[in-house]
Amino acid sequence: MLNLYTPFPRYENAIFVGDTATEALAQLHIYARGLIGGDIPSMECLHPSEKMLECTHCALKHRPQILDAAARRIQADYILLEDNGHPSLNPIVMKEALEAEGFVVKTLNVQGSPEEVLLRAASLMNETKQAERVIRDLETRVDAVKRLPKLQPLKVLPILGIRHPIENTTYVFATTKTADLTQTIMEPLGLVNPIQEAYNELLPGLFDPNDESGWAELIERTQPDVIALCGDATAAQCQVLTVLKEVSISPTVMPLPWYCQSMGCRYGRILETWKGALQHIGR
Repeated sequence: MLNLYTPFPRYENAIFVGDTATEALAQLHIYARGLIGGDIPSMECLHPSEKMLECTHCALKHRPQILDAAARRIQADYILLEDNGHPSLNPIVMKEALEAEGFVVKTLNVQGSPEEVLLRAASLMNETKQAERVIRDLETRVDAVKRLPKLQPLKVLPILGIRHPIENTTYVFATTKTADLTQTIMEPLGLVNPIQEAYNELLPGLFDPNDESGWAELIERTQPDVIALCGDATAAQCQVLTVLKEVSISPTVMPLPWYCQSMGCRYGRILETWKGALQHIGR
């Protein structure tokens, strides 16, 4: 049975640091007054009740000016840091310094499966029942999609728009076969990412065609059936609409949700959206 019960939300006088922790807590309907993250494109649009303060990289580099100052301003009850295991971008490294400044610090290990992360978050926040509902919902949706026939082997080119949460600048990337999106959404659905060769990836699974031969050449060469506008769809669309005037093909263009490890708790819903949007194309 799908998770139709929505508990009354909890609004914590706290700051959550890390996308995976924030996503897991949002599934439990637990929100903070401030966020620090940045792995998820336009994450600030997904959590409208919260304030995006800065990206993780900037917070690690300028912690006193960003995180400490914000926590003092709102007189935060605590700061929650995720432990993601990353060697170079792990919020947990700020724990001792924050405690030395007098802040109460909570930590959440976000390594492992979405189910494991949800249960840890629930244990930390005393929301085990809601975590069990969310896990049942996730598993039910994924199983239902996997039982359906795979889609036709459409060539889908995902284009990711990223909007900087503070500076309001945008970046647009093409997604390669090594991206989480390709391996966990497209391939299980029977879709094909037409970018199979290796490029100089600026982020894992992402590269900027402007650093190669350009967007028009990429689309002309790969001949996608569908162009998926992911992340900040507006930024991606501006890039695509300009380029399509220069190429000989007219692929279907549609917005579809991005997927990365941080969004694992929403995997079932994202899989459903991709399946439903693409099932009638090419027939």
